[in-house]
Amino acid sequence: MANSFKAIGSLIGISKASSQTIRTKQLVKVDYLCLFLVCISAGYLTTLQGFAALPINADSLAPFEEAKSLISNPDTHLFNIHVSRIASIFPDLTTTILLQQIHPQAGFLEIFSHYAWFCSSLFLLLATVLTHTINSKQNTLTAVSIKISLATIILLNISLQFNIAYAHLITPVHHGGNILNTILILILSINTIKSQNKNIMILGMSLLTVLATMSNKISIFSAVIPSIIIFIIFLKRSQKRNYSISLILATAAGVFIGSRFNEQCATPQFNLLGTLSALSQYFQASWITSASAILSIVSIIYAIKSNQSSLDFPIQTKAGLLTISLSSLSYFVYLPMLTSSGEAPIRYICIAYALIPVFFVIYLNRIKNHQQSIALSTMLVITLVSFQGTGRNNINITKLQSLKDTLIQRSERILPFKNDAAKFINEMGYNAYLGLGNYWISGATLATNSKIHVIPIHYTGFPDFWGATPQDVRLQIKSLDQEKTYLLTEDDEFKQNFEEEFGPAVKTWNYNKTERAFTLEPIQTSQRIQIYTNPSIFKRVRKHSIDFKRQCNPSLPNYSER
Repeated sequence: MANSFKAIGSLIGISKASSQTIRTKQLVKVDYLCLFLVCISAGYLTTLQGFAALPINADSLAPFEEAKSLISNPDTHLFNIHVSRIASIFPDLTTTILLQQIHPQAGFLEIFSHYAWFCSSLFLLLATVLTHTINSKQNTLTAVSIKISLATIILLNISLQFNIAYAHLITPVHHGGNILNTILILILSINTIKSQNKNIMILGMSLLTVLATMSNKISIFSAVIPSIIIFIIFLKRSQKRNYSISLILATAAGVFIGSRFNEQCATPQFNLLGTLSALSQYFQASWITSASAILSIVSIIYAIKSNQSSLDFPIQTKAGLLTISLSSLSYFVYLPMLTSSGEAPIRYICIAYALIPVFFVIYLNRIKNHQQSIALSTMLVITLVSFQGTGRNNINITKLQSLKDTLIQRSERILPFKNDAAKFINEMGYNAYLGLGNYWISGATLATNSKIHVIPIHYTGFPDFWGATPQDVRLQIKSLDQEKTYLLTEDDEFKQNFEEEFGPAVKTWNYNKTERAFTLEPIQTSQRIQIYTNPSIFKRVRKHSIDFKRQCNPSLPNYSER
């Protein structure tokens, strides 16, 4: 019995078991099992918390449409798909494709909820492995995962900005995939330092680097450069040269392949004042920005001093502290290419926020063993208290809903017009017509968890290929009524311009926000469904649904962003 309590205590990190006990195969198996159970269960809870700030719009949901296109349309492939807002090929599109194949009849919000849970659990798992590696595997994986989970939950409850960053992590857009790729590359790079099979490690790391950089070039700064730096510092002369060259070649291959994608135009611009303004906004927005920078600088100094001293300090700890610090500070290097206008969205510095729980737990684990129980108990108390704060994401455990139902209810609450319009379109049989709307309103296709299809267009009637794929538009309209069209709009200017092109609608359903109902009576609203019986609309959409290639150089005659 005493040995059992010791094993449990060592498993959760509150006592130190004997070396014979902790190395038993049985305990190792239990450790791995508990690791997955903690990450999956905590991932569910953190996903619910992240839903509070989750962006549900055409940008964040377009990758699900793109995944569907890759599955169902033989004419669609990675080099002609329209990758709106740069969803990572791995793991974003890969995961959404697998989920849609597993649940082919599921609505998009249902798929979204599964995706978010998977990414949240994967983040906790990878953050645990990264922390465990840097701490020289002194604790069990279970103990580290519990602390990582608690730290993440606390931050989600006490910081709105962290909540926003986490929401991007569990969304297949806006650099969420880059966070997961970055952490995985950092794990491999740290392990390469001590591994006896360095060639195998670097091969896997190079393949992942290709995937990461072809998906998001920010990974060059957040993952590749920090890895090369620790190779230069900690490896032997020939190894540092060979492995650095391998990563550079992998990066070049990823960038070249990525340049072949038909992705959004993003030409870097430099404006020092705009960048300084953005940096100022980041540091004013949340204490986490300052905490991340301070922890990173302190960790770099700590790693350098320990490397210069004669103390027996584990090399993977020195390399790990250095690489996560460089990764956290990497936005100082790439930010000038993204924030020349002075904008400061959290998505640009998500990696700094994502690594904060890792920093906290690394230093927490350096507390003396006999104080670990106090530290863990303190974290548990803070976690419980954090749920009681005013305006926090209070989760009712007694009435815990499924992720799908929670996400659907949130969509219905924040997007009532799109949800009510989708239901009305299905009830009236308008889903057999050509459905049109501007890019943002086309998000109703996905945000409602329904099966309606709204093709994004310009007011001219030409398709808007910012997120739509031409071959899918052509395939979609084949079975539709070629005489009738419905226009879903909440923009008066768009409506007026469209009417100038195609004339007035034969029927207009105006949306009553108060009653959440559609009426033919003229009321003051900009949200409406208009019915057209004008074949020229259909013909224009079909005619211009040709293969489209973005040309981002405005000096060229075929310049076309979308």
